[in-house]
Amino acid sequence: MELIKGIKHNRIKIICSYLAVLIYFGIDRSIEYATDSYAALMMDDNWKVKVYENGRVLQGLLYYVIEMFHLPSGIKYQFSYLCAFIFIGLSIFVLSVVINKYIKNDILAVFISFLTIVNPFFVEFFLFIEKGMFCFVIFLNVCAVYLTEILFNSDDGDNKSYFADKKLLSSALVFLCLVVSVLLYQTLISLYVVLCLPFIALNAADFVKKNIYIGFMYAIPMGIAYILARFVFPVERLSGREGLTASFKAFFDAIISISTDKFSYLSKGTFGTWQILLAVMVILFLLAKKEGRIKSLLLIGYEILGCMIISFAVVFFNDSDVLPRVVYSYASVFGIVLIYILSEFKGEEQKEIFQNAVKGVAFLLIAVICVSEYVVFQKCFLERYRCNQADLYLCNIIGEKIKEYEEETGNTVDTLCYYSDMARSWQEPGYDKTETSIRAQATGWSRTYSINYYLGTDYKEGEPDAELLEYYKNINWDTYADDQLLFEGNTLHICIY
Repeated sequence: MELIKGIKHNRIKIICSYLAVLIYFGIDRSIEYATDSYAALMMDDNWKVKVYENGRVLQGLLYYVIEMFHLPSGIKYQFSYLCAFIFIGLSIFVLSVVINKYIKNDILAVFISFLTIVNPFFVEFFLFIEKGMFCFVIFLNVCAVYLTEILFNSDDGDNKSYFADKKLLSSALVFLCLVVSVLLYQTLISLYVVLCLPFIALNAADFVKKNIYIGFMYAIPMGIAYILARFVFPVERLSGREGLTASFKAFFDAIISISTDKFSYLSKGTFGTWQILLAVMVILFLLAKKEGRIKSLLLIGYEILGCMIISFAVVFFNDSDVLPRVVYSYASVFGIVLIYILSEFKGEEQKEIFQNAVKGVAFLLIAVICVSEYVVFQKCFLERYRCNQADLYLCNIIGEKIKEYEEETGNTVDTLCYYSDMARSWQEPGYDKTETSIRAQATGWSRTYSINYYLGTDYKEGEPDAELLEYYKNINWDTYADDQLLFEGNTLHICIY
């Protein structure tokens, strides 16, 4: 009965949360493949890759269990999509429940929750076959935030320890959520810290203690993941930068480039434009306040700086590429600042002209980012489908050429060797230069698996011939040509244009 009452009481937030997910991600229900997906679907013992190359122990265990059932690719994809749909909707709803305590408007709470979780960097998670796992990890972090916010605001008499008897179970659940999170996908735990920041800022009592608590909850699970990746299952990809100078340079270069340059799916300066709108809203908010401006400025600065530091920590400490999924939590900065500013209007009289201006800019910022996200996300999905069709077309050509060769010679091709021309292209002509549109044939981890997947074959990859390596380096193709295929006995030599 309590569950039914809870659903009835929150029905508007639940409906709006899932309606938003349907509008933004309904188009992705049909199967589509990232280059990694071919390997995930076709590679034997792919769970070992997740453990020994990526250091994701529970993700490896999940793959091991899935591989035991030998499910068809379509079933795997649809199950992952269904999980993603359910968990991202739940994440939006749960965070909106927390926000609703401070902003007494159900629909606005859902919009801000959506903007914070399904932020401009989120779409990349939906472009991998592991989308269900990614969204489950996000849900775990949101659940940890939900429990943490209750802990921070619970009244337990004189005992303010977050590990006291009455709070120990909640702290243990927070810790469990975060440990499972990092063992499935390491970098998403930064979302927990970022989402806690506005609720600490809104109730700054025990400010230091609360920050120590979330620091502890972040550091211990990450420490466990590091020990496993460094000593138990040594990961080759785990490599630090060469000194503090290089780390700080990478840190600031990443922040600046995201704001000023083209970043993945966002056009040049898009993120920076949104930041300008955010800055205007902050200035108007400070002008609207009659008192406590310095305190509010410091707390907003605390949110933004904290978001930057925790989101780019992996860039600072690890020599990794700056990708949307790596610094995902940084794009939640708009949502967390909105939570603080719109919550601060409650119970306080501001100058009416500035108050209306703040709300106007806030709603404009929400609308601009949501509309931009919709356009970008749909473009990403459509381009992925186009790219998959191009991959299928090329694989079918290769399959036809192999069939003709085998019929003419009586030989059976079982080995594929690969070469690159003078300037190998990652994308087909006319495609945006993003990860979404990378050709399956252009990467070493997907070229053979994509052919085997589309043709239903079991070709092995062989060592390239030294003379052909030099020969193809002097040729430059822009599109497919028959000269890119050279048959020799049971081997097909393929030059990637």
